[in-house]
Amino acid sequence: MSPVTIKSANPDDIWDRWKKKAVKSQKLEKHYGVKGAVFNLDNITAAEFVKGVTKAAIVFFEKSYEVKVQNIAPKKEKGDVRDIEKMKFYQFKSNPVKTEWKGDEEVPFAATLTKENCSKCTGKGGVVCKKCNGTKLVICPDCNNKAKSCKSCEGTGKYMIEVKVLDEKNNKTTKKIEVKCNECYGTGKLTCTRCGGMGKIACKNCNATGFNSCSECRGHGSLFTYQIKPVPFKHESSAEPILLSSIKLSGLEKELGKEIQKTIEQVEGILIRNPEKELDQKFIEPNLGYYSKEIGKISKEAAKEIKNSKKNKDIKIKMPLFLFPVLALDCETKKGKKFQVYSIGSDNKFQVFGRI
Repeated sequence: MSPVTIKSANPDDIWDRWKKKAVKSQKLEKHYGVKGAVFNLDNITAAEFVKGVTKAAIVFFEKSYEVKVQNIAPKKEKGDVRDIEKMKFYQFKSNPVKTEWKGDEEVPFAATLTKENCSKCTGKGGVVCKKCNGTKLVICPDCNNKAKSCKSCEGTGKYMIEVKVLDEKNNKTTKKIEVKCNECYGTGKLTCTRCGGMGKIACKNCNATGFNSCSECRGHGSLFTYQIKPVPFKHESSAEPILLSSIKLSGLEKELGKEIQKTIEQVEGILIRNPEKELDQKFIEPNLGYYSKEIGKISKEAAKEIKNSKKNKDIKIKMPLFLFPVLALDCETKKGKKFQVYSIGSDNKFQVFGRI
């Protein structure tokens, strides 16, 4: 069965209905009255003051938003001092509004932060150095904890010197005399210059402390446990009218959306029950009777809203969506001030809006 094209309201009917609606609120006598003559609405004709008509469309739907307190089990986490210093912990004095919240929806709670001794080092911050076994000293690599033999006296502690002796005829002989070695002072051994004869030096692996920093707590001796829990958002529930227009509505979009939401039964449009298949030119053009690039844009925008709502459990789009024909009347006052009057709906049921 072929679709029945919806018929837009007649521009003369739109103009007449708007005049009756706006006669007091917008002081039509001020803009269209003739000095010295009795003011009559019938004299303000569409033929004289409506300069053009533009066809357009709007997609209208309600987007409901509801946030409930999440019942999710807390996650237990552990960290060392550096981890904790880098983190942000939260303590809520009141329930935040989810739409205003900019952080993660699950955060670490300050009240759950607990300090405990590191089990690996038992709170000492360090473990016994494996190189010195906690003694703080290691064997000197130069002497290997052994006295060094004096090379000058070959470890004897002495050596012989020869003294020249001459007789009266100048005949030369030598006399040997034993003396102490002046390198080792007669001991036959030399003191190691690195360890001073101790045979051991300070352990560099632990800086002579006997301990190495604990890899678990990084030397602080403490670890921390905490819980990550859902942010306690304030319970919110609202239904927001969404109006997507193929033309600019003189800044009346929000006002029109709320008005249509209240008087939806008084406006006739095309029902979009299956957005995935019906928000395209093949469906819209034969039902609406016309189509434009701008109508295509708002159709895609509406489809995107529905797609995003499926990803967000807090948002729901009320079905069906509505596609309303729109006529925009380009109008002018007696003094030449330009404004627009809009008709939303079919010739059977339509609403009019517009401000001078």
